[in-house]
Amino acid sequence: MVARRMKSSVKMVGNFWYTCWVDAGQPDLNILKNNYKEIHKKKLQEDKEKWKNKKIISRSHDSG
Repeated sequence: MVARRMKSSVKMVGNFWYTCWVDAGQPDLNILKNNYKEIHKKKLQEDKEKWKNKKIISRSHDSG
């Protein structure tokens, strides 16, 4: 029963996303994809530079 409910919830979420896309006029998602790639490339490059310069700050890890 749990597996069946999980499968149906996955389908339901997909249906919600599809309905929202259709209601929005079926916009071209390739524009979003291309913009995301550019933003992601810039962020990745910035993170690499920080890593090389040892300027990445992370939280301390507690041993619990």
